Amino acid sequence: MAEFRVTTLDALRAGGRLDGDAISMRVIEGPATLRNEDRDEVLYVLERDEGVYLPAGAEVAVEGKVTVVGVSRPGGRRNSRRAAGATVRLDDVPVQR
Repeated sequence: MAEFRVTTLDALRAGGRLDGDAISMRVIEGPATLRNEDRDEVLYVLERDEGVYLPAGAEVAVEGKVTVVGVSRPGGRRNSRRAAGATVRLDDVPVQR
C-alpha cells in the first residue's frame, strides 16, 4: 500500500495512514485482506462493533461491505499470546471507568 500524507478524512478512507507521535490510524473499506508487516494493530469493524487483533506479519480477511479502522502504535510490536484474527465483540467485554 502506498503511503501518503493524510490531510482529510477522504484521504484516510483512500488508504492513507495518519501517523502521530503516539498512534497510527488507517481506514479500510471491506472486503479486504489486511496485513501489517512492522507493527501489531487492532482493527475495529464498525458495523459489527467488534475488535480484531492483527499481530505484525500476520494477515486477516475482512469479509463483507464494512468499514474497518486500524489503530497501532508506531514502532509497537508485542509478543502477544492472542492468535491472529482473534475477535472480541465490544458488547462482551467490561467497560473500564
